[in-house]
Amino acid sequence: MRIAGAVLTALVALTVVSGCTGHASSTTSASSSTFVYAPNLDVVTDWDPATSYSNEIRVMGNVYETLTRYNTTTKKVEPLLATSWKSSDDGRTWTFTLRDGVKFHSGRTL
Repeated sequence: MRIAGAVLTALVALTVVSGCTGHASSTTSASSSTFVYAPNLDVVTDWDPATSYSNEIRVMGNVYETLTRYNTTTKKVEPLLATSWKSSDDGRTWTFTLRDGVKFHSGRTL
């Protein structure tokens, strides 16, 4: 089971890294670059952030960008995809304003 978890983690990491493309030129040659990979041997059991908080949330943070993030130093919620947000008077509806220029991995604009 741990091997399956390691394989899954490696596949996720490779998928994320393969989607990263840079258009800026670099003075460092590919042969002198170093890729460091730290495997997480626990199996991802649930991709729903509402029901899981363990290793899954760490993987999701590297795959998905969320509306906001919690800063553990300042103890405040900070914007990521959302530039601002507000709740309705009854607290049951939230409205998020998203930042401009957000694109999906395909290049399609949000």
